[in-house]
This record gives sequence, structure tokens and C-alpha cells, in this order.
Amino acid sequence: MRIKKNRQIKKRVFIALRKRRMSFAKGVTLLPHLFSLGNAFFGFLSIIFSARGSGQAAASCILMAVLMDALDGRIARYFDASSSLGVELDSLCDSVSFCLAPSLLMYFCFLDKLGPFGIIGSAVYMLSGIFRLARFNLISDQQNVYFLGLPTTVAACFLAALFLNFKSFVYSIEAAVLIFALMLVLAWLMVSVVPFPAFKGTAPNLRKYFKPLIATTFAIIAIFKFRRVLFFGLIVYFLWGIILVFSSKSKERETLSHK
Repeated sequence: MRIKKNRQIKKRVFIALRKRRMSFAKGVTLLPHLFSLGNAFFGFLSIIFSARGSGQAAASCILMAVLMDALDGRIARYFDASSSLGVELDSLCDSVSFCLAPSLLMYFCFLDKLGPFGIIGSAVYMLSGIFRLARFNLISDQQNVYFLGLPTTVAACFLAALFLNFKSFVYSIEAAVLIFALMLVLAWLMVSVVPFPAFKGTAPNLRKYFKPLIATTFAIIAIFKFRRVLFFGLIVYFLWGIILVFSSKSKERETLSHK
């Protein structure tokens, strides 16, 4: 009798622990989705602030969306909670925060002075970002070291940092034309095949530089303003992609000359 009772008690304890593990696993699975939805929420707030003329608040919301987007993928990989639903949800949220929100921010603050051309510039940027997200889902497994084309997150972050650093910039026709040209360049970079560093599966020869690079970055942020560091860091990121293009072309020429 005692043996049967002990077995029943052990079975009940095992069932209770199993239920707790299942509920914890469900909570962990939902956690990255909550950060993805937080990304879309800040993109939605950015659109509202842009429509109201609060450009600084709209740009800050885009940066918060970038933070949410950075966290959801890392949390999913840390808890091994990646799923096809998470991939699709992430792309949909990114299309709101990094395609629609930045294009409307630039339109309401600058491009509305250009009339139909302003609408075209904003639309081209938004559509290029959506195309970039769709293409990324198809070839995401092949982009561990380098991204194919400029990520929408980086493009949106660059526009937000540009606005925050130059918010006292005169809202003139000249400024609107410059923003229009910049958005076309960013749109082209997003749909192009220019390689940009991914920092997910870092090349082995670059891993030894990561710790000192992170320490240096935190030191610079502590000394200077975050917005300036972010803006100039993104410029370095763009230059890195351009250098990779020219270096790959020079290697191709060398191989052809040797043949």
C-alpha cells in the first residue's frame, strides 16, 4: 500500500511539474512576440506624432522601435523560441515601424513642400523597404555574415538620427530636396545587392576585435551625446558596405587578370 501511495504521489508531482514547464514554455514563446508587437506599437505612435507635427517625438519612437526589434530576435534565440510565426510577425511589424513611419516622418516634416514629388519620394522609400523585407524572408539563411542590401532597420534609424541631430535645420525647399534625394538613395540601397555587415554570424577574423570595439563604443557614448554617436556610427556602417563592394570588385579583377 505504501509503495502504491508513493508512486501516486510521485506521479502527481511529475504531472504538476510538467504543467509548470509547459506554461513556462508557452510564456517564453510569447515573449519575443510581445517585443515584436512593441516594435509595431512604437511605429504606430511615430505615425501619430508625425501627423501632429511632433517630429522629435516621432523620431524617438522609431528609435524605440529599433530597440524592440533588436531585443525580440535575441530573446527568441536565447530561449530557442524561434518560429515561422515570429518571422512573419517580425516582418509585418518592421513594415510599419521602418517603412511606413520614417516615410511619413520625412513627408510631414519636409517633403510635403514638394507636392506630388514629396509623395513619390515617401512612397518609393516605403515600397522599397517592404520589398527588402519580403526578399529577406526568402534568403534569410544565406545572410549570416552580410546582409544583401541595406536593412530597413538601419535606414529608418539613420533618418530618425538625422532628424534628431539636425532638428534646428531650416525647413526650406532646399532641405526638402536634399531629404528627397537622400530617401531615394536609401531606397536604392535597400533593394540593391550591396553587402552590409550582419553581426549575427561574425567572420572568425573579426571576432577578436569585438570586445575592444564594444568597450570603445560605450566609452564614446559616455563622453558624447547618444544621438551624435548613433548618427556617425550609421555613416561608418554605410561606408563599410561601400568598401566591401569595391574590395569584392578588385578581387574579381585580380582573379580575371591571373586567368
